[in-house]
Parts: sequence; C-alpha cells; structure tokens
Amino acid sequence: MAADDHRTVAEVLAANVRAWRQLRGLHQGQLAQRMAFLGHPWRQVTVSEIERGQRSVSVPELLGMALALGVNLTQLLDPRGPARDPRARHVALAKAGSAPDLLIEPDDLQALICSHKTYAEAEWRMVGRSSVGLDVEFVDVRPDLSDVGPEAEDEEARP
Repeated sequence: MAADDHRTVAEVLAANVRAWRQLRGLHQGQLAQRMAFLGHPWRQVTVSEIERGQRSVSVPELLGMALALGVNLTQLLDPRGPARDPRARHVALAKAGSAPDLLIEPDDLQALICSHKTYAEAEWRMVGRSSVGLDVEFVDVRPDLSDVGPEAEDEEARP
C-alpha cells in the first residue's frame, strides 16, 4: 500500500478535532474553555497545536474532547471524518518506519474501542530470539468473554 493511502491516528485525530469543532460552531478558545472546565488547563494555543498535529493528547484529554465536542471516541478517530468520506484511508498506529505497517480499516476501529460488534483478535509471536511479530484479525463474532469482568465474579459468588 502506498504511503499516501493512509494517515496515522494522530493525523486523523488532529483533522477530526478541527472538523468537529467547526461543525459545532466553536472557536478554538471556546473548545479550550470547555476543556479547562473539565479539568484540563487548555488555552487556544493548545487546541491549535492539537489540530496541527504538534501536540499529543492523553487518554483523559481524549475523553474530555469527546464530551466537549459532543461526539464519541469512534467519531474522533474515524478517518472518514464527520462527512463519512467514502474514500477514507486506512489508519496507521504509528509513522511509517517506526513500527510495522499495521493498517486498520475505518470500520475496524470500533473493535479497538468497544468489542460488542466486532472483535480484534491479536496474536503475538516470537520472530527470532529478541523480537516479536503480530497478526491481527478483525472478526464479527465476539468470543465468549463471560469469564472476565465484575459480572463473572458476581456469578461465581452466587450459589
């Protein structure tokens, strides 16, 4: 796949923050105010840096942005953007050359956020003595996860 056939997660997030902010009729300063209200001391320049891909976002900030923009995480990370561009590119987890070319299709992103519809099966393997490899398959059938989580513990405690 050619390098221009995909964007990194950071590039997608930057474009989507800007697009969703503009769709909501917010100025960068207004988004910064909302984030500050949520406990993230952002200023207008912070939003500008994020939208230009010059600043990373923490997980708490990502969740705050979803609230501040009135979207969900899938919408923030979807390479199709708010317009659901059918020519959407794959998403790369990292810049080319810094990691294997693991490219994720837009519809498969949901499996990494919530696995109730699609599930990401990751199989790690050793390649040689000191390196690892990864095979990922996105499947429509979720495996039985009833033996994990607080619900399983509650069921085990019942007679």
